[in-house]
Amino acid sequence: MLTGRVIRFDETRRFGFITQENATGLQDVFLHANGLVDGSTSVAAGARVAFQVMQGQRGPKAYDVRVIADDESLPASHADEQRPVPALPEGDMCDVLTRAELTAELTELLLVETPSLTGSQIVELRTALLGLAKSHDWVID
Repeated sequence: MLTGRVIRFDETRRFGFITQENATGLQDVFLHANGLVDGSTSVAAGARVAFQVMQGQRGPKAYDVRVIADDESLPASHADEQRPVPALPEGDMCDVLTRAELTAELTELLLVETPSLTGSQIVELRTALLGLAKSHDWVID
C-alpha cells in the first residue's frame, strides 16, 4: 500500500489526483470515486489516503483507496512492501471519457465491426451503451 494526499477532487465529475508521500518527482495518481473502498463518492482535497496503484491507459490509477488519519501508519507488512504495478489486460479501459469522446469511439467501433448496421441501429446501440457507461460513472458530461 502507498500513502499520499489528495491534491484535488472534483465532486461533480467524481475524480481527482493523489500525490504520493515520499515520492519526489513521481507522477500524480489518477483517482476516480469508484476506487474508494468505503462506499464514499468523494474525498476532500488534502485528505491523507492509503491506496494501491495500477497502470491505466493514461498513467497510474489508484484503487482500493481509503482515507487514513494523519498520524496513522500502515502495518509493517504493508508499509515496506514493494509490489510491482499490475498492468491491465489489453483493451481494458480505466480512464474516464467525456460523453462526446465515448460517442465517437462507439460510433467508429460499430461502423468498423458491423458495417451492415443502419444509422438508427447505431444510434440505438450507442444510446444504450452510453446509458450503461453513465450508470457506472465511466463517462463525464
